[in-house]
Amino acid sequence: MFRCYGSSIENSSAVAQFLGIVRRGVLLALAALVVVGIGSDSVRASTLPSIAAIEALVAQSSLITHLPANLDPPLQELSSRMPWNELAGAGRCTHPEQLCRYGDAASSETIAVFGDSHAAMWAPAVVVAAERRKVRTIVLWRPQCPLTTTPIGTACTAWKAQAVRALLAARPSFVVLAERTSLPGETWASRPSRAAWAAGLTTLVTQFSIHHIKVVMVLDNPVLTSQPGRCLARFPSQVQSCSSRVSASILAATTYRSAEALAARRVGATTVDPLPWICSTTCSPVVGRWLSFYDATHVSGAYSRHLAGAFSEALAPLW
Repeated sequence: MFRCYGSSIENSSAVAQFLGIVRRGVLLALAALVVVGIGSDSVRASTLPSIAAIEALVAQSSLITHLPANLDPPLQELSSRMPWNELAGAGRCTHPEQLCRYGDAASSETIAVFGDSHAAMWAPAVVVAAERRKVRTIVLWRPQCPLTTTPIGTACTAWKAQAVRALLAARPSFVVLAERTSLPGETWASRPSRAAWAAGLTTLVTQFSIHHIKVVMVLDNPVLTSQPGRCLARFPSQVQSCSSRVSASILAATTYRSAEALAARRVGATTVDPLPWICSTTCSPVVGRWLSFYDATHVSGAYSRHLAGAFSEALAPLW
């Protein structure tokens, strides 16, 4: 509500003119909140939207009916805009023997992003957040290789051991972990129990904590019930036909998310829950002017980068 003190507005035309000025000012202010430099790896701190601004966008996302004209990424470019392609060379950051580093080479502080494709998905947000703080970032990931537990003797298990050794040698001040927790192991003979998943995370965090390296666990995002690109191409003026319901019970039944969160808290890891930055009671495939999902299981790289301010704010106690 707006009030005018110290003067009176007596006629309806004056009231309308006054409200019009106010309305234009509010719209301009809201537009300024959501502007972020998508095309550059370096984003000025003043352009990073806050958690409050992002959650306000998400709260309105279920009202979006038409694809925005300035949708980022454009629907026709989605197939070539994999999340890890949002950072130059991040698609090749899978080799522990040759770590990828982003940011100021002269920085005295380094952090790391480590995990499977969901770690690569969040790398644009974390790298931009770190650049804001003038901190370097190591990115290391392997697709379809959960951090917490894998069948004994697999290539994934061997890669994780090598990756942990490389990160310990790099001595980051903290490591950001992220992984897919929805239906992992669909190609395994059997799926791990929730207890095994939590035990795997405990073991991993302990490997870092005994070397005084702090750990951040980014909880997993929900899975859409349809492929956003394909669905939105069919329903460009009915965007919510492509949205998915989300609830605590759905997440508990279909993911290891709650087991992972509990285990992270028990071993003293910091948890970051990006769910309110992506979904409200539904997950809309479009938030603001951003295509929020790349596919059913991954947030888009452009939207990840848009969340850099939220990550910077959430990680503030650790910088």
